[in-house]
Amino acid sequence: MPTIKDVAKKAGVSVTAVSFVINNVPVPLREQTKERIWAAIKELGYLPNRAAQSLARRRAETIAILFLQPVSNLFSDIPYSQILFGVGSKIAGSGLRLLLIPPLEVSEDKPFGRKLHKGEADGVIVAGPIRQDDKRIKELEASDLPVILIGNYKEAKKMSCIDIDNFSVGYKAVDYLAKIGHKSIAFLGGPIYYSYGEERFQGYKRALSDNDLPYQERNVFLREATVEEGYKATLEILGRKDRPTAIFASTGLMGVGAIRAIREKGLAVPDDISLITLQEYPSSWMELQPTAIIPPFSRLGLVAAIALLTLIKGERKPPLNKRIPVRLKIGTTTKPLS
Repeated sequence: MPTIKDVAKKAGVSVTAVSFVINNVPVPLREQTKERIWAAIKELGYLPNRAAQSLARRRAETIAILFLQPVSNLFSDIPYSQILFGVGSKIAGSGLRLLLIPPLEVSEDKPFGRKLHKGEADGVIVAGPIRQDDKRIKELEASDLPVILIGNYKEAKKMSCIDIDNFSVGYKAVDYLAKIGHKSIAFLGGPIYYSYGEERFQGYKRALSDNDLPYQERNVFLREATVEEGYKATLEILGRKDRPTAIFASTGLMGVGAIRAIREKGLAVPDDISLITLQEYPSSWMELQPTAIIPPFSRLGLVAAIALLTLIKGERKPPLNKRIPVRLKIGTTTKPLS
């Protein structure tokens, strides 16, 4: 198989000159020289190596994606698998490769940015949950890489942040419950050191205020966003004599835990208590058609990928900040109060 050195020898030029012509580098070469190089390429049947072209252009032709979740969650966790699908659907048609960096390869001792500074990727998408004190995020913010963060990083100056509208997740659910007569509404949410947790909590509080309902700290349960924590928080709620008439579980897993606790206590939804959640795990609701906030996670991945490609091509300058709208679907787990 002919090499670039064979082409250079045949055309009577340097290897560097051949590389410049193949990669369309704007250097002062005479047209006769360029024609001679192309003629040698054709005669020898030389096929330029893609990796070599990428190196000449100082491009890796690769997009990296990092999920700040255990590897085991990437395909079993519906939101993250949908985000990955959305990213992949765009990258697949771009001619670029997708490099998935497992979280196990990224730690305080093995920074993510250092790996990519070696030219392994042209840009990176980072999917949360995002902590404001995460050193990996700080390192990427300080790098020269085009970065799209799926989440919200308050200190971002160069980094672009794209996410679903988490404020509206909290606001739409609680505003609806208030509008159908509920005056005491419990909130099950993830930790507020995660950007999504804080924003959904702020939406909950704003909806209460806009509907002239008091904020009651005893109705707020900010915990790890797991089935078990949603279950335990709901048991606490149901054990109160003055229990709320409705629960908003702001993550899908906490919603699964909530319905489990309600059923375990022999209660019915919505006859005994109304419930809204984020519809991330529809199969977990069995026969129920829940009233739920519908998050467009696959679209989130698609929009993140489109935004990253525009940054890499230089068509836009960072930061890009965008929130993807969510919608409320009315189901059978809520009822109006007279």
